[in-house]
Order: sequence, then C-alpha cells, then structure tokens
Amino acid sequence: MNAAREQARFKGSLEKLIKGFVETMRPTAAVPYLGASNLDPLEHTTRANFIDNVLIELGWKLKKLGGDIIEEARIKEETTLFLDYVGVNPDTRAPLLIVEAKAWSKPMVARSDVAAANEGKATSYTPVTLIAAAIEHCKAGGSIDTSPATAEWARWIAKLRDYVVGTHRTSGHVVPRAVLTSGQWMVIFADPENAFIRTGDVNKASILVFSLEKFVEQSATIFEHLAYHNLVQSQPDYIAASRLHAYIAADSVKAVYRALWLRRQESGAHFRVHPQLYLYAAVVLERVDGVLVTVLDEQSENPVPHEVDELADHFAAVHEASNQLLDAIKKEIGALPAASGVELFPGFVLPPMIGAIGGVVPPRASPKKELLKSWPARADEFLLVTGGAAHFLLHEPTVASCAGHDWAKCEGLGHNKGPGPILARSVQPVSFFMSGEDHHCAHRIVHDRREERCLILAFEEFLCCRACALQTLCWQAAELARLPCGVAKADALIR
Repeated sequence: MNAAREQARFKGSLEKLIKGFVETMRPTAAVPYLGASNLDPLEHTTRANFIDNVLIELGWKLKKLGGDIIEEARIKEETTLFLDYVGVNPDTRAPLLIVEAKAWSKPMVARSDVAAANEGKATSYTPVTLIAAAIEHCKAGGSIDTSPATAEWARWIAKLRDYVVGTHRTSGHVVPRAVLTSGQWMVIFADPENAFIRTGDVNKASILVFSLEKFVEQSATIFEHLAYHNLVQSQPDYIAASRLHAYIAADSVKAVYRALWLRRQESGAHFRVHPQLYLYAAVVLERVDGVLVTVLDEQSENPVPHEVDELADHFAAVHEASNQLLDAIKKEIGALPAASGVELFPGFVLPPMIGAIGGVVPPRASPKKELLKSWPARADEFLLVTGGAAHFLLHEPTVASCAGHDWAKCEGLGHNKGPGPILARSVQPVSFFMSGEDHHCAHRIVHDRREERCLILAFEEFLCCRACALQTLCWQAAELARLPCGVAKADALIR
C-alpha cells in the first residue's frame, strides 16, 4: 500500500463526505462547515450517515458478517456496557479501535462551574488540558459533580474509561486507539492505556482534538492514527514464495504446515451439473509471534479426477507440488523445520460476531480446531491446513472392506443416509465421491456422529472419515473404534 496515495484518497473522500452530509442537513441554506442549523441529527443519524462513512473511508469494513468493525458490541460484567464500534484485527480478533459516537449537535468539551471558579487560581484550560484533567479526576475516583469538565463530558469520559478497561479485562488486550466524536468534532486518544488504565498523570500529547472545519486540513493526522492498515498488521490472504522475505525470516518460523487451496466449481449443463474440485499447493508458516503466513503456488493446479483409476497419478502430482513449494520457500528464506502434524496447528481464528464483545478475542480453548478458512471474496474457495500430509485425501481408507461405502448395503442394514444413493458426482448434496467408491460414506450413524466435528463439511459432506487425512484430529482412537466401519488395517498409513 502506498501511504501517500492512500492519505490523498482519504483527504478527497473526507472533503466530499463532509460537504455532502452538511448539505443534506441544510438543503436550503449556504453550507458552512459549522454554524447554526434548524436540524439536529441524533446519534443514530450521525453514525449511519457520517461516522460510518468516515470509518469506511479509513479502510474499516462495516455492515457485514465477519467485518472488522463490531457495531453496538457488549461488555458483560457487573453491568452491561454497550459500545458503538469496536474495530478488531481479523486474524487475532484483538480489539484495536473503540469509537464512541455522539449526536451532531453535542458540544465540544467545556469547563464546569467548578473549573470556572478555580480557573483564576490555576492555569487556563485548553480542550486537551481540560480533557486530561477530567480523566485524571475520574481515575482518582472524583465525582461527576466535581469534575473540571461539564457533567455531560464527565459522564462520557467515565463511560469511555469503562469501555477501555472492560475490553482489556475481557479480552486481555489494550485497545491502541479510542475516539469520541459527534461528527462536528473528534477526540483521538492515541494511548488509551496511559489515559484510562494506568494511574497517574495523563500524557497530554496523546490526546488529539479536531474540529470539523479542520478535518480536511488535518486529514493526514487522522488517517495516520485511525486508518485500518495502520492499526491492523494483518497478512495478505496468501503470498508467493518470492515475496516471503517481506513477511518472515527463517529464524522467526516456529512451525511449518502443508496446506491446500481448494476451489469447488460447478460444471456441466443445467440438467447434469457436476462438481470440479481444484487443488493448489500451499504452506502455512507459523511465526514465533503467532502470526500465520500463507504461501501459495498459483500455478500448481491439480483437479481431483473423476476417474478412480487416475487417483494415484493425482496424489503423486499433489505431493510433488507440495514438495516443490517447500523447496521454493527454503530457497527464498533458508532452512525450515520439517512440516508439523496437523494436530499441532493452532487453528484459524473465526471472524468476529456482530454485536458481541465475546467475538473480539477467540475462546482460550476451543473444542473444535479450525483448519479450514474460507476466502472472503468467494463462497467456494478455501484454505485447508493438512499438516504433514500433502493431501486431505488418503490413497485408500484405513479400514478393510466396509458396507458404509455403498448406499444399498447401508439400506439393507437400515442405516442409509438419505432416501437414495448418490450415483454421480454431486453438487447438491455436496459429494464429490459417489456410492460404491472407497472414498464415499453413506452410513447414517457415521454422518450423525460427525455432524459437529467434521472439518471439511463446507466443501464435502459424504467423504469417508477413514479416507480422510484429518481423521485422527476429528476422532479420538476409541471413538474411531466405535464407528460402524470395517476392521482397521494393520498397515494403515495416513500420508
């Protein structure tokens, strides 16, 4: 990202946004940036028509599931606190930005009667020094009535402090930016830990105050402190091995995991639609700081064949592509540890939940490790970590002949899945393999038991668990033994 270009883009967008919003408020009058108005946009209107758009222009994603901004999030402690916006890191879900919105007409900070009475005995207040003094008063346990700021501002400061402290207590992370804004003014707290969590004096240099008529002029400073890419140090969805040096060094690699980029595509005429499954070699590198870097070979396309007798060549091609990608990574950054088993992978972090502070940081212990990550831009592309294995499929199941592969045999046992067999590679239901093939499972009991644990249901629903390289992660050994499958092969190998 070119910082100068993005700052210039934000400046132009902000200027248009301000002009458009103020003109909407005063359709019949000349439009100064500030001034009297017959209309008084309430907080919701200010948020929906102005603050939302400012955040969007800063690069934050709003109004969609899995976005970077959780709107109207909740902190549930002794009392429930409602935050207008919490911006999060999509990779770690750590909180990065709290924005508290006020109605357009709400005034900038002003001194209270107490402060006015004492001002002759002390240094005169500026907005920054007054806000700092009000925070220090709040942290010291002072009451709203005796705050140096007006009661309204004293309440806002106390609430923002509760947000910062509560988010820290709930997530374990200190949010690096906090904002109070009505749209006509904006206060950025560049060091919320100093301002709201630590005891002692507030660093006044970390409090930045802006008025609407200066927004455009000071847009570079606003952008520097609040832009998504300046707060979120997230990695690209994937990179080529040749770009690795910009993201990782050999001595910062904690672990290496083989992976696959999958693309599921529908083919055929409308009366005979069938799936295609394309695989691309990928590797996920875990850095010592916990960040995951995905390396992809975009040229290594290997479709899963429709003919069973072509599977052996397909497995060999996928394995070779995976090895070649590992070699390219080593050539770029140096020696690497051997690929780790999938059971050691920390798991992908799911997108945050809208409106829930619980979605800010993932649970410390998840019963189901996420190995599959959907690509946000498409519904049918995924990154799947396979650990030490080059493929998610095994050459053959780890059990001997099993009735579960054949729907008719399952029906004879009274345990068939679905009203009829899948006799062709199917788009709906999602089944690449069909009844009678060793990689297919039509046994209802197995389907019922794996419903909450299968890691690949997003792109494949009828794969035989015993023909999947991830089976030992989904099932404990005792659980596998209780499945109504064939007898385990003595020489079964998960490759």
